[in-house]
Amino acid sequence: MATLPTLGDAGGISVLDQRALSDRLIELHVASNALVGPEGMRILLPAGYDPEGSITYPVLYLLHGGLGGYRDWTDAGGIEATTADTDLIVVMPSGGTGGWYRDWHDFGRGRAPRWETFHTSQLIGWVDDRLASRAHRSGRAIAGQSMGGFGALGYAARHPDLFCAAVSFSGAVNTRYPLVRSLICVSSVAHRRPPFAINRLPIVGTDDWAAHNPWDLAEGLRGLHVAITTGNGRPTQWRRPGDTRPKDLQEHQVRAMTLSLHQRLDRLGIAHTFRDYGNIGHTFDNWRRAFADELPDLRAALGATVGQAASDANT
Repeated sequence: MATLPTLGDAGGISVLDQRALSDRLIELHVASNALVGPEGMRILLPAGYDPEGSITYPVLYLLHGGLGGYRDWTDAGGIEATTADTDLIVVMPSGGTGGWYRDWHDFGRGRAPRWETFHTSQLIGWVDDRLASRAHRSGRAIAGQSMGGFGALGYAARHPDLFCAAVSFSGAVNTRYPLVRSLICVSSVAHRRPPFAINRLPIVGTDDWAAHNPWDLAEGLRGLHVAITTGNGRPTQWRRPGDTRPKDLQEHQVRAMTLSLHQRLDRLGIAHTFRDYGNIGHTFDNWRRAFADELPDLRAALGATVGQAASDANT
């Protein structure tokens, strides 16, 4: 059983409340000048975690999708059971409903939300200050599904000094595709902000789009452990014999984006893992399996082993 710490303010983050959901899982609400208002977060600790001990642990930052939230990976993704025998700290922050893991352009005004600032400049420092984490890129990985896969690869490519591994599960990893580009353009409406508040207008802001697109940023992933997964949007339980049409258009588009990134990484000679699960949809049935398949490789990249965490990894 982990000893749950009481987490306080640090690095621009104020903790508003904290509660234990299990003997490993903590839920918090926090405030930051990078955010519009309070946001939630869940943190999953390894069994046996001791905040007063000398052992430090690798950290996985696990991001949620566009219509979801910070509870998804525990409520729907089975992450607590899947990581039961690992020595990972798993941090699951909010990324907003359609926040797209970037500081919003906001027509040049630069107002909150500034998700990238919150996650990469504040949250990581807060975690390293308040938890027994390995405060070095060799002890940090980032992963996510759907919009979170976009965020994970985008953050890792833009900040390769922060992470040693990045994983996308059915991620929107190439925003040159018109469907996902249109979605980003209108996602700000969910936050009562006008369309095009996130990125610059595509017709005049191609540099802004490229600066946050994992496909364009692929060179920044060189030297990291990288994994990308997808399905084809044709779940077998929905098909009639001989019917090969996509039933889940979201996952169908995800496959096109993921395949394009896989091909680009190959052309650049950047080592990575590509998993195509075939007839699956854009659901947590897909991502639970993909996460379990990826976990051994992710832990190897982090140097994490069951029941033994290195205490000297900060050097």
